[in-house]
Amino acid sequence: MRWGLALGLSGLVYDPMAPAAMPKRAAILLMAVVVAASRHDGAPRRELSVAGWAFVGFVAWMALSLCWGADGSADLLGLVGAAALLLAALGLRDIQATTQLAALTIGVGSSLVVVVEWLSGAHGLRLHGAQGNPDWLGLVIAASLPCSLAWSQRRLGKVLVAVELVGLILARSRTASIAAVCALIYLHARDLPRAWRPWCVAVLISGGIVVVAIAGHAWSGRLWIWRISATVAMHQPWIGTGLGGFGTAFAESQGELLRALPLEESARRYVLTPSAHNDLLQALAEAGLPALTLLIVAGLAGFSLLRRRWTAGAATLIAIGVGALADSPLRQPAILMLLALVLGACPAPDSRRRSPAMALAALGLLLAVPSWIAEHLITRSRQEDPPTRAATLALAGRLDPRSSRVKFEEGLAALERHEAVLGLRFLDAARLSSWQLATDLARGNAWMLRDDPGRAAAAYRQALSLAPHSLRAHLNLAEAERRRGHLDDAEHALALARRLSPSAAAVKALQSRLADSRETDLPD
Repeated sequence: MRWGLALGLSGLVYDPMAPAAMPKRAAILLMAVVVAASRHDGAPRRELSVAGWAFVGFVAWMALSLCWGADGSADLLGLVGAAALLLAALGLRDIQATTQLAALTIGVGSSLVVVVEWLSGAHGLRLHGAQGNPDWLGLVIAASLPCSLAWSQRRLGKVLVAVELVGLILARSRTASIAAVCALIYLHARDLPRAWRPWCVAVLISGGIVVVAIAGHAWSGRLWIWRISATVAMHQPWIGTGLGGFGTAFAESQGELLRALPLEESARRYVLTPSAHNDLLQALAEAGLPALTLLIVAGLAGFSLLRRRWTAGAATLIAIGVGALADSPLRQPAILMLLALVLGACPAPDSRRRSPAMALAALGLLLAVPSWIAEHLITRSRQEDPPTRAATLALAGRLDPRSSRVKFEEGLAALERHEAVLGLRFLDAARLSSWQLATDLARGNAWMLRDDPGRAAAAYRQALSLAPHSLRAHLNLAEAERRRGHLDDAEHALALARRLSPSAAAVKALQSRLADSRETDLPD
């Protein structure tokens, strides 16, 4: 019990100058160290259950996939924190009560933050409840709600659960709402007369169909992402792309489809995402069938072990599982923490073996804190003058040398100082780790700065091969071809840019420069 509040607060740690997950990963790893190091009043340590072994095996396989993956260390740290906390929690005397208090703290804390944000006039993406964005907020509340309901029998508990429901409404997440409803129906199904249960299931299925029909446009985007993610997964079904390699593989597969579409439709279809918005597909795409199998076994075994002993824990697994079918709850540290605690509560015999939890958590903490500080420094550097910005980013690079975000920012900073050679070195390294449209555009700009429009045009074409809708890439390509003297190629690129945005000032300005170039090119 005494750990529940501290664990819950670790899922609320927030740094406005870093991605929301970064400080939470570090806080949860720290809590895993503390829990593993503490005495638990002589409580016997339990063995890992089948579900626990499957989850630890899943984390180990994902770590191994870094050998053929890319910049996936940040996501791995979240998984390592969950595995370490699972091992440490095996020594807690009353893990169910601890989990319930942790869930209540996370759910109510996030909900109170989003209520304050709403009262202050925030809307849209600014309603994030310290979880990063509204969808992630909704997933966190949905995962915490079943265990929080254990407190609803108390007078104050009912008020706190009501606050969570308000937070879920403000999040406006369809996936989280469906996950919460499924978990709550399971949680209270035993209280219903047996004759009512089929009707309850029918209402749930009908409601789901209605929700999907109403949100058809939004789900069409999900279907597009899932289609491409499945294609990525089928390329290497046994080992996947490796942790962190999904984003680049997704962009390449999407680019093949987009190039076959009309320009205007490709602009509507294009999605830049590091996630499959389905954790099962994500596991399959990044680490193949072994990862998917271990993840499914962990969930099903955990549910089987808990459904008769701890209904709230089983309902939490349902909420996380339903959320995982249409979003990415396993990328959220607060949800991973709840998942670890619930799996740790699965019944298992006592053990006399020493747990590796402290060593695992300490190692993860040594990596998570520098990554968090590096992200904080990136944000701070954007407000600094060029020399100071260069020094700040150099420090961030020393703290997190594998980060593609740091390399990209260092490349941009070098271009701002007109150091094109140095900028290209950083940008090329960033592109090897993770593709994004901005990296190819910046590489082309660096070659233009070096007065090499031929290589600049190649970089812009590389960008357009994966994002054929990019107005900026078409304009930059047109300018590069104009400087090379390839006026027909420049005119073609400009025509495509004009189709995307005919009234844009940049289009008109380039059209004027191209007309001047044609006049200059005319024979006397």
